[in-house]
Amino acid sequence: MASSASIADLRRQNRHLVLRAIAEHGAVSRTVIAETVRLTNAAVSRIVRELVEARLLTEYPATGKRRQAGRPRVRLGFADDGAFVLGMAITLNQKEVVLATCRGDVVARRDCSDVPLDRPEPALAALAQAAVELIAESGRDPTRILGGAALIAGRVDPATGGLRSGGPLGWRTVDAAGILARLTGVPFVAEGRAAALLQAEARQGCAAGLRDVLLVNVGLRLGSALMLDGALVRGAANEAGQLAGFPSAGATLDDTASGLAILRRLDSMGLTKSAGPEDDGQRLRGIAEPGRNLPADARSVIEMCGAELGKALRLLATVLKPQAVLLAGQVGRHPDYVAGVRRIAADAVLPGRTFDTRVSALTTAHSAVWLALDRHLFHERFDLGRLAPERAADAAPAAA
Repeated sequence: MASSASIADLRRQNRHLVLRAIAEHGAVSRTVIAETVRLTNAAVSRIVRELVEARLLTEYPATGKRRQAGRPRVRLGFADDGAFVLGMAITLNQKEVVLATCRGDVVARRDCSDVPLDRPEPALAALAQAAVELIAESGRDPTRILGGAALIAGRVDPATGGLRSGGPLGWRTVDAAGILARLTGVPFVAEGRAAALLQAEARQGCAAGLRDVLLVNVGLRLGSALMLDGALVRGAANEAGQLAGFPSAGATLDDTASGLAILRRLDSMGLTKSAGPEDDGQRLRGIAEPGRNLPADARSVIEMCGAELGKALRLLATVLKPQAVLLAGQVGRHPDYVAGVRRIAADAVLPGRTFDTRVSALTTAHSAVWLALDRHLFHERFDLGRLAPERAADAAPAAA
């Protein structure tokens, strides 16, 4: 006879399959869910009943004409107010907290651009306070917050949520996830920005269906992540796939292809006015803002920096042979920067291997939301008792 613990584990696993099916396919019928996850109709009905009673799922009327007599078929989807997650972006030029539904729809947002990042603990405390205030101002039930995810510019140990020393922020080793969880009162995970962006794009974005992908996030600094055979490559020190220090024109890619490299070139040409490091993020956002009409010389600088990245990517593509290279970040999405990368990528005469260039449309905040959903809702260990403690569903020794 199976133990109550093994039965609870089986129920969690089956619930995980059902939640994943709805997340991937949208509002669907019980029959479609059963066919997708290969469970019996009876098992799916029991799981769905628990999820509806916990207010996580809701029923929608079926569309189209009824093809047979009997009970009308209904579709199941995530409820608007069923549960929520927090997403947090912590980078040199983006500091933001968002609150989102189980469908990934952002319902509240707080701009934290005024939070200084010179010291990690005060910065994390300020962002945690912003998250708490955001929940209160949104009017959402705080007991329905499943957890949060922070995307941080730098090297983050995904197992512990700790930020390792160094990186664009210049922070020393700090337990970012632990601090945020303690100060917000909800579970938190942390991940490096580029790694989380790549995971989100591979799941539902422009890298969906691909197994070998290199992503480069171009902001003030360069961030990157590598996926081979469908798995992120991290390395023993969590540094595998990092391109910022790659040799380029007698310097490094950070010196020749980053947002800071663009600002330095524009400043030296008198096209922009030099300012302190604290103003660089705002200056870069102004330059890379979509639709902004830049002078031809400025556009040429942006294209040139994209070309420098393209030269390095050709050499890397020779060894890694990625199915695609993704460009992310405000600078990485700029049309002139993309044009520079693609010009080099397609040149059959240059050294190295040509490669397919794709542009990521996901923002850091939205990637944080999807990471939070993956870790706190669409996870095999998701505990329904958090949303329906009176049921104690996972402890009940009923059949799965």
